[in-house]
Amino acid sequence: MKTKLFRPQTFAFLNLIAAALLSGCASDRPIAVAEGPDQFSVAAIRNRRTTMPVISLSATPSQINAAQGATFTASISRANRRSATSINFTMSGTALLGADYSLSNAQRFVIPAGATSGSVTLSPLASSGNAHAAVMTLQSGKTFRLDTARSASVTINPIALPTPTPTPVPTPAPSATPVSSPTPRPTPAQSVWIAIRTDGLAGSGTQSDPYDGSTREKFDAVMSNLQGLTNLGVNLGPGTFRTATMKSWVVRPGWVIAGSGMYDTVIQLSGSVAGFHSGVGCLSSDPNISTDTVVIRDLTCDSNWDELGPTADAGLGARTVTDAVISAGSPVITSASADFSPADYSRTIVGAGIPSGATIVSAQDAEHATISQPAVANASAVSLTIGGEKNVKTGAIALWGSNNLIQNVRSINTYGSAANLLEQFVILLGGPRDSDGTGNVIQSCRVELPRGNYGNPYALSGWSPHFITNSKVLASYAEGRNDGWMTGFTTGGVNLAFVKNCEVDGNTFVDCLGAVYQDTGTTDGFRVTNNTVIRGAMGVSFVSADPGPKQNIVIAGNNLQIQNRIKDGAAYGVYFSHTGASNVTIDNNTITMDCSAKGHPGFFGVRASPLDASVISNNTFILTGSFYFNNEVVGSGNTVSNNKMGDGSPVVGLTP
Repeated sequence: MKTKLFRPQTFAFLNLIAAALLSGCASDRPIAVAEGPDQFSVAAIRNRRTTMPVISLSATPSQINAAQGATFTASISRANRRSATSINFTMSGTALLGADYSLSNAQRFVIPAGATSGSVTLSPLASSGNAHAAVMTLQSGKTFRLDTARSASVTINPIALPTPTPTPVPTPAPSATPVSSPTPRPTPAQSVWIAIRTDGLAGSGTQSDPYDGSTREKFDAVMSNLQGLTNLGVNLGPGTFRTATMKSWVVRPGWVIAGSGMYDTVIQLSGSVAGFHSGVGCLSSDPNISTDTVVIRDLTCDSNWDELGPTADAGLGARTVTDAVISAGSPVITSASADFSPADYSRTIVGAGIPSGATIVSAQDAEHATISQPAVANASAVSLTIGGEKNVKTGAIALWGSNNLIQNVRSINTYGSAANLLEQFVILLGGPRDSDGTGNVIQSCRVELPRGNYGNPYALSGWSPHFITNSKVLASYAEGRNDGWMTGFTTGGVNLAFVKNCEVDGNTFVDCLGAVYQDTGTTDGFRVTNNTVIRGAMGVSFVSADPGPKQNIVIAGNNLQIQNRIKDGAAYGVYFSHTGASNVTIDNNTITMDCSAKGHPGFFGVRASPLDASVISNNTFILTGSFYFNNEVVGSGNTVSNNKMGDGSPVVGLTP
């Protein structure tokens, strides 16, 4: 059969072309028509279009929270048995790729040869705030046509937090019980007011004529001029008050720094951290003196990593790869040799096709990472330089003394570096270096959006041989990063050092290591009660190797949801190790093991070695998925009773 070029010349042929246009087969070029009896029929032209396979899109489920994932599925009406089918897509909606969620493939579906569907997995990266929608839309191709169902959306809802089981009365009762301490409520001897003024006047500091804090220089000057005063009320109006990283003022004894609301008043770090290889923060006291009876409340501390990060010195860990593959418009980098890991978070990445200022925001696996901005060109065998971790740490608040209160405070954008051993303590209450600190409280606070890979949201800290005593973290919230690895808040929850008769109660920790982590100093008298951990890796951990006791500890009424988020090690519900622990009560906790994350799929519900004269009772263990699970208790004089699996069966390793 021969082929000739057909150019319509008659009215009948014009009708034929009109029909073809309506059926989606129009072209600006001459139409190639095979000679034969049916070559000019409208049915033949339509048939060539309608016999192409049809692609449709669906999303399951369409509503999720940050503890879940969703799957977009592209389905083809007829399998191609010879080759794979690729379908490009775009993302839109109020949820932002790389900020609110990640995708297993950020550019296209691939339906394998012989298959009828391909999938892309959506994983939420955040769980606070309002609901956000991620909308996927398929793009047309030459070898298929799109069904009317070419778009699908997934709504990411704020996480629904479970209610912990009420704390039971432990048996036996610890010999040391935390002493109830009143929440400090100092009455300032005098007060000043500071506002973001727009009239250019300096102000006199009264409520009707506040000092002007509209620039970093003006705000820091006002705060520096107040350094000679104690028992002072500092009232901050709405707006953002910028303060230098290397400022000349500290929080003084008896100060009450009060904003206009957690989301209304912001204290924001600004400037440079070049050449500075230790910690900086928004608000801090002098650790060499006891700064007592301070209240900080009703504001946000923004450590402002986006501004500070580019000024920080590069530290350890830089490397180069030469086999990277990038695609224009996609934020996914592929490299067989890169060995991407959670430690790469926030590192710079430089190379052909990579936008200036791009950083790594997640590592899907050893060969794939997501960057903060999509690539601008297609390329393979690209040489990329992955920068070292920034050699600095930034926090929010550090107070050293007694009877201090941090209440209704939010912290965002802090940074810590694992490669440089710079562990961030976002909100820290500690004793001064020369004595014990007592009666400190963190209450109703929020810590979120960590920007590094080493640190914790809250800390209670003493200095050897001195302790922090009778101090508490209550009804607070922390959220790390939901990327399937243990990143962001890798050493908390609440980080402990040299604590005595303290308490962590009623808090929620999402994508953090756990509720409590102690690897420094001793613990004598501690209560971990009514806390919720979501996607943790070591729910409650006392692992200090320092000589001295870990004793008189209650772990009760907690809901610990544990995932395999540690790359090369097991995950734990409750963990004691190194020096011996005694008189510990682990009672009425629910410990859920979930192996849907990216780390090693090994779990211990309770692992304690050694543990003596302790009680492990009334705990429930729930398993989700298939993996290694065990419990291990080594010691003497322990009572183990009434522990059960979620289905009521006996618990391996914890039978009487």
